[in-house]
Amino acid sequence: MTNYTAINTKVRAMKGKLVLTPEEIDDRLAGYTLSDLYQALDQLPSYHQVMPSEQNKLDLTAENLIELIDRGLRYDFLKLYRFSGFEQRAALSVYGIRFEREFITKVLRGLERQESVPFVVNPFTDYLEKHRHFHIGELITKTSVLDSIDTFRDTDYGKFFEDYHDYFHDHDYNHYIISTVFEQYCAVLVWKKASRVLNDKALTRFKKLFGSEMDLANIRTIFRLKFYYKVDENFIRSQLFSPGRYLNEANISALLASQDKNSFFNLLTNLGYQDLFKSGENKVVGLKQQKAWLKTIEHRFAKSLPQSVLPLFDYLSLKELEADLLKEKVEAIAYQSPVTMPFHN
Repeated sequence: MTNYTAINTKVRAMKGKLVLTPEEIDDRLAGYTLSDLYQALDQLPSYHQVMPSEQNKLDLTAENLIELIDRGLRYDFLKLYRFSGFEQRAALSVYGIRFEREFITKVLRGLERQESVPFVVNPFTDYLEKHRHFHIGELITKTSVLDSIDTFRDTDYGKFFEDYHDYFHDHDYNHYIISTVFEQYCAVLVWKKASRVLNDKALTRFKKLFGSEMDLANIRTIFRLKFYYKVDENFIRSQLFSPGRYLNEANISALLASQDKNSFFNLLTNLGYQDLFKSGENKVVGLKQQKAWLKTIEHRFAKSLPQSVLPLFDYLSLKELEADLLKEKVEAIAYQSPVTMPFHN
């Protein structure tokens, strides 16, 4: 077998257990309470594995259930990581940047609220400590935002916290600045690391996909800030991600100079994105449709290059879709009163 035959077989088996459409969610979970939903998740392998034990009794709230779903997503990521060889692990660490960004953000916000321990040690934090140079043992003892950022010194994010150190204080930080620049930093980090660890064919496809994702994010930002918030051009530029696929400096300048929404949408025709933003008279296409378009491309690339890491990325992207659908379902029934979470035997 090749390096990818075994893991692709595993991915196909895992993919067969996913719940991927709103219709499937509704068919399975129609009329459910949060307690019913918890029991349904217990029947799905990745969520079953992260159910709390009787010793870790929790209240069944929407927030706790959403965290459980996120833990199930990270469980599948770690499952693939453990099963992978060196080359595959290096590539999966690129995908894992999104989970690391979420973890760091959650820690900072928890410490800002002065929570004593804003996370629980678990297999994902073990992965961060063992493979990603996070000082989890130090971090778990920190009680202030400012003290915590030094624990990221040996990670890929150390340079970021060094550069933006002055925006952090004991019990707060500048959300407006940090949230934007941290996402931008992570986007560039993904691009750089992918360039180092993916082979030529996989990298070409990945750059097309990731570049398109950055293009769409930047177009949304320009459109929103220009036509709804009416802020100046320099500020808009400071909010943009790089790099992109088609959205170069000339195209960005043209979009910023557009006089009205119609001229803005006309410019998107030259980029091939017009159908992803306008589908009819005064109707703007939503983020969900754009994400669906990106997933279609990702799936096509994965099928075109099966002996690569792309099928793993494709699976994890589909798993994220499942998690998003389940979290939407949680939010839809969250008006119900919290009840005690059932125990997992």
